[in-house]
Amino acid sequence: MDQHIARRIVIWIDHQAAILVTLAGNHPGRKTVVYSNAAPRTRGGSGPQRRLEAHRQEALRRFYKTVARSLDPGDTILILGPGTCKHELRGHIEHHHGLAGKVVAVISAPRLTEAELIALGEAFFSTQIDGVRTKETT
Repeated sequence: MDQHIARRIVIWIDHQAAILVTLAGNHPGRKTVVYSNAAPRTRGGSGPQRRLEAHRQEALRRFYKTVARSLDPGDTILILGPGTCKHELRGHIEHHHGLAGKVVAVISAPRLTEAELIALGEAFFSTQIDGVRTKETT
């Protein structure tokens, strides 16, 4: 990763995959996909179901760690997605070495195409000056 170019990273995430789009340098819109390999959520209190859920949670922790490892301390990060996964990733990023405070927003969003992620990221980051939001998001 190039430490000399400030990168803006848009991450769309759910519990199955994370799509990272890099908006910087000569390669705006470079896409990386990370898969979680987490089993679907199980509910119930029996022993086998609790073990399956524990394995799922461990797979998600590894998933978040893998996503965080692809980020640099100089990055500015926007996280999008449905459900709670986007907030879980933010918490993991905030505790990852050198990344605290790098997430500028977490926004609910349905599955987006690569072109939509790039357009949304460019629009979002164009409203920022020196890391300060100049327009509210929902």
